[in-house]
Amino acid sequence: MKIAPSEFKEILLKIKPGLASKGIVEQATHFVFTGDDVFTYNDQISISYPLETEFKCSVPSTKLYDFVKDLKGKEVEVTLKEGQLLLTCGKTKAGINVSTDETIMELVDDMGFPKDTEWKSLDKEFLEGIKLCMFSASKDLSCPYMTCISVENNRLVSGDDIRISLFDLKHDISDTFLLPATAATELVKFDIVEYALMKSWVFFSTLDGIVFCSRIVVDEYPNVSEFFEMNNAVTMKLPSEFKDSINTVYPMADGDFDIDKQIEISVTKNTLKCRSDGASGWAETSIDIHDKVPDLTFKANPVFLSEVLEHNTTMTYEPGKLLILSGKLKHLMSLVV
Repeated sequence: MKIAPSEFKEILLKIKPGLASKGIVEQATHFVFTGDDVFTYNDQISISYPLETEFKCSVPSTKLYDFVKDLKGKEVEVTLKEGQLLLTCGKTKAGINVSTDETIMELVDDMGFPKDTEWKSLDKEFLEGIKLCMFSASKDLSCPYMTCISVENNRLVSGDDIRISLFDLKHDISDTFLLPATAATELVKFDIVEYALMKSWVFFSTLDGIVFCSRIVVDEYPNVSEFFEMNNAVTMKLPSEFKDSINTVYPMADGDFDIDKQIEISVTKNTLKCRSDGASGWAETSIDIHDKVPDLTFKANPVFLSEVLEHNTTMTYEPGKLLILSGKLKHLMSLVV
């Protein structure tokens, strides 16, 4: 196989999320070449990328990626010889010991890969809804269903102890399943157009043949509709400057990942304030508003808020809870009174 180093690096980078940091099955930490594609598998997600090769093997992921990412040149030749993957790029060469154990292929076969007739189309709104709902899912593994986004025919639902997100789909999905939010954070990086539900896995594919697979959680998701009933509520339209304010204070928010970051939003008299505090410092902005809203303070994910503010957004307050309406999304937050 001959391929541009930059293209090879990009392929490996796309499928890296499917690697295990450690694994009882050695190949779960490997890139696996099948002759038709290259894939990763960690028992929770698997990602495959179409790539024709003249060889089949699995290669330690760290050794291969760290070598390929710094290669310079127009082309790298990749061959398999005497138990090693040989890479040649100009005057640079390397040989990496490989495994030909079939254990990983047996695990993948057990997933029950869908046939052509079992794939169903997805609209772009599905991915939009997943992006908005994944921030609300719980991280408490003692309650598995709450760590998921519930796909419920005509809507997507997620929540934890203090918030619930509900996204209405224009076109129904003919299946119901629970997609782990940890998988969703990787799934949204791909432009998926189809899905298939098989046994305990759900499969998603792109137009260029990438297949993203995730285990699903088998459980019942509760009906959350009653929580969205609002009485004696006050509604205000969020100002257009709100998005810029969020983006201004966001860099100071702590969190290893975007999904972990929090900023504080407060309304006092005629002022809407955004503030973030972190180990590196703090940032704050204020916006004048004209709607009369009771004083309130709450915390929210800045990436989520920035996403929902792409649409005309209103905020409805009732003592004890706050409802944000943005396009097809309803986001409910419990507040400390």
